[in-house]
Amino acid sequence: MAALAAAVRVAPILSSGRFGSNPDYDDGVNFAAAALLARGVLPYRDFFYAHPPGGPLALAPFGLLARWIDAGRAFTLAGLAVVATAALTTYLLGRLCWQAWGPAAGLVAAAAYALHPEVVVAERTTFMEPVLNLACVGLATVWLGDVARSRNRAVLAGALAGVAVTLKLWALPWVAAAVLAAPREDRRAAVGRFVAGAAAAAAVVTLPFLVAAGARFFDGPLLFHLWRPPDGTLSTGARLHELLGFVPGSWRVGDGRHAGTGLLALGGLAVAAWRAAAGHGVRAGHGVQATQAGHGVQATQAGQGVQATQAGHGVQATQAGHGGARPGEPRAERFFATAYLLVGAALLAGRSYYTHYNAHLGLAEAALAGLLAGAAWRLATARPGPTRVGAPALVVVLVLAALAPSARHVRWDAHARSPELVEVGAAVRALPADACILPFEPVWAFAGGRAPSVPARGPTVIDPYGAMIFDAVNEGARFDHLGALFADERSQRDITEAMAACRFVILGARGEAQLSEATKAWLRSGFAPVDAPGGVWRRLGP
Repeated sequence: MAALAAAVRVAPILSSGRFGSNPDYDDGVNFAAAALLARGVLPYRDFFYAHPPGGPLALAPFGLLARWIDAGRAFTLAGLAVVATAALTTYLLGRLCWQAWGPAAGLVAAAAYALHPEVVVAERTTFMEPVLNLACVGLATVWLGDVARSRNRAVLAGALAGVAVTLKLWALPWVAAAVLAAPREDRRAAVGRFVAGAAAAAAVVTLPFLVAAGARFFDGPLLFHLWRPPDGTLSTGARLHELLGFVPGSWRVGDGRHAGTGLLALGGLAVAAWRAAAGHGVRAGHGVQATQAGHGVQATQAGQGVQATQAGHGVQATQAGHGGARPGEPRAERFFATAYLLVGAALLAGRSYYTHYNAHLGLAEAALAGLLAGAAWRLATARPGPTRVGAPALVVVLVLAALAPSARHVRWDAHARSPELVEVGAAVRALPADACILPFEPVWAFAGGRAPSVPARGPTVIDPYGAMIFDAVNEGARFDHLGALFADERSQRDITEAMAACRFVILGARGEAQLSEATKAWLRSGFAPVDAPGGVWRRLGP
């Protein structure tokens, strides 16, 4: 399944190139921040960046590479590294679910993640969700072990949680899930070590930027998200449809992008709730867990870390040795169910929502899909008689049918092309190599092999969308929608100064939408359009 995940993510890159396979906006912003960081230009202090600093740090090696080779190639190599990250996340998630709930759960969880359409799109470029998902599944792998008896495991799990929070604040629900899934034995001490590890790791990553930027450190990661106007999909009902993988306004599974996986996850959520209410497993000695799946069940204790043995027809037993879940304590179920509900609630309540946000929810969603599949498989294989073959076959058919919409949309997304971006890249390559360029989408510069420009005067802007929003709300103004915000002169002042400091501006559709009529008139008075795709403008005069 890890190999499958890598294959479906890398195929569009290999077949059409990084800039022919439809990159997005946020991935360009993230890589631009990393490229500037590698040059000593710091986020928050020197330019606006809307997320914590862990993302640019994670991409910094490739940002440094952009100083020595074509920036577009460095961006492509970063995307290939993200593909490797995706394969590792898929493997770790499947392994964890296999150990917690059995082979069927592991295989289905890994398959659901490998074929999740939004996850696939995010994990072939430099979004932050791929690294965030890896940190969260690493946290789960370590924390769901025997942290009550291993101080190092609790601290390491906390450190991974702290790193995840420095990537995106969406990691906070996973921190809450870990606390709620703490072991009953020595709970307070384990949680204390976990929190200490998280605080230490977060401080190591963030303090240098906080010291350098001072109060401006909080502008992007915190205040921007609190003050911004609503954006993207605004209807709660439409968001709920998309979170579950359906098309807004329709509950037809076949129409949805990952609706089958969403339904499996809801079933897994029900299983987790049932196990939390009823308890799971029978106590068979210290460190022993046996699961009854038919008549004739026996379990023998052989000391700490015992695996139950089959002693009758239709028996299945799960290993719960040192590091496994304690009897009657379904920690993995509680962990992933809590993460799924809290992340989903955050996306429903957030000021903005776009479909690609589902790439993070997909991690817990795939785990819960695996939980349901594991429970269904155990139930199907436990029944004696004629149904012993038919029932497991039915489970396989239903799971494949549930994953079919995801696989279909992954295939469609793989054929998405952006030939206009290739044309814009060619136009950028034709511009003078030392000229300052301000693109309203940073990926346009990378398509032309150019690293982000730092003007000799005026502000450095890598995220015109985010910077213009924050400029408008930073003085206390609040807006009901983006149209009103971009019509306000406060959103235009800094971007006008940034355009004036550069020789070339690439507007495209995004620039046309974000500039007010007054700013467009100013642009036409001081710039001339270049006969090139993408809306390239050249400053008049020296």
